[in-house]
Amino acid sequence: MDQLRKCLKESNNVKIKTYYITLIVAWFSTLLSMVADYLQGFSARVLILLAVGMVIMLLLMIFSLKYHIENIGSHILVYLFNVVLFPELFLQSGGVSSGMVLIFIVSLAVTAVLLEGKFRVIAYLISIVMMEYTIIYSYRAQDKITLLSYKDSVVDYVITLLVVSVTVVCIMTAILRAYDEEKEKTDELNKRLTELSVKDELSGLYNRRELFRRLDVIYDCAVGSKVPSSRQDCYIAMFDIDNFKSINDTYGHQFGDEVLSTIAHVLMEHAPEKEGELAARYGGEEFVNIIRAKDQEHALERVEEIRKEIEDLKWEEVPDLTVTISGGLASCEKYEELRMAMHDVDALLYKAKHEGKNRIQA
Repeated sequence: MDQLRKCLKESNNVKIKTYYITLIVAWFSTLLSMVADYLQGFSARVLILLAVGMVIMLLLMIFSLKYHIENIGSHILVYLFNVVLFPELFLQSGGVSSGMVLIFIVSLAVTAVLLEGKFRVIAYLISIVMMEYTIIYSYRAQDKITLLSYKDSVVDYVITLLVVSVTVVCIMTAILRAYDEEKEKTDELNKRLTELSVKDELSGLYNRRELFRRLDVIYDCAVGSKVPSSRQDCYIAMFDIDNFKSINDTYGHQFGDEVLSTIAHVLMEHAPEKEGELAARYGGEEFVNIIRAKDQEHALERVEEIRKEIEDLKWEEVPDLTVTISGGLASCEKYEELRMAMHDVDALLYKAKHEGKNRIQA
């Protein structure tokens, strides 16, 4: 039972989940039918056939879990029941006067669920031919079929309809739940893959490729546009961690990675995407923020706020250490080409480093 529960929970294959769900629901439905048929006074042959069906389903489940033969098990389940057991049960339990026709319909639907492609078509054709033949045979050999009385027929239809409806609802509910779980996993994986394609793994910031994609969008938008991608209120801030090589050499690369990720978090906090802003890792210990501000003075205030917040950071492993950044700030509106804007903001950054570090050059 634990192995079955694990399979249903961890399997990424909806088809496999559907197979086991069908087995479980069909087994309990058969048990319910056997109890109902016993109470109705059906022959021992009918009860034995139902019992055989339950044993076969149980063995299929055991061998499938042990040897992973779910595909073979699906074919065995379909053909054994549709071609052998159900037609025989139809003849033994009253033919057209019983509710077996309802079970025929459900079994054909299960065939469509369990099998795929040409195997589904072949199984359907064989099953429907066998079922039609069985019904015609029951008409031509009426002397060999014991029809139920009108009262017993009504009772059998009521019980069969109940069993069939419960079976269908349980199977479809379980299948839809399995599909939803699979879809959720797929959506989560796709989201993760998308993040990996546009974000830097260490810092969690957008990568250089996504940065330039966003900047291209900004530069493709006409100046003066009111949409968030316009250059009118857009500024590019480029930062570099001061003396980062020395930090790595002195305290190790693991601590250096902690410094990178902590500073990245600060930059991310100061670049709300809903406002059309963005924080990206440009490369190594360099970062770029796209900032929205009403004017150059406002943009510089925001960048200075970032610089001071990073300067005030405390490091548990090295309490006396102060990490600083230098930066350059350029207005996108002043440049017709993105290439020139990036060139100049990079030059401003290195001017800030040359003039003493821990400062912003605009």
